[in-house]
Amino acid sequence: MSEKKTNSSALKLRIEIEPDDLDGGYIAAVVGLPGCRSQGDTVGDALRNIAEAYEGVRDTLMALDRDLIARSYGAIVEEMKPDADE
Repeated sequence: MSEKKTNSSALKLRIEIEPDDLDGGYIAAVVGLPGCRSQGDTVGDALRNIAEAYEGVRDTLMALDRDLIARSYGAIVEEMKPDADE
């Protein structure tokens, strides 16, 4: 198993690359980011594909985080509204 490091948006990611004994080519995974895996016919293809996979996972996590923040903020605002009786 070989390891490569890539730089995406000034963030260093640890990428593990190993031969795909079942289908041929190579499998790449971002260490510490479950489910962020890809493959390619060559090591270079696998690196390009894992970079694209990482960007998709990153964008999804950022969107989920924005949604969570928006929902939380909305709940806080609702709690802070004064009652009409007061």
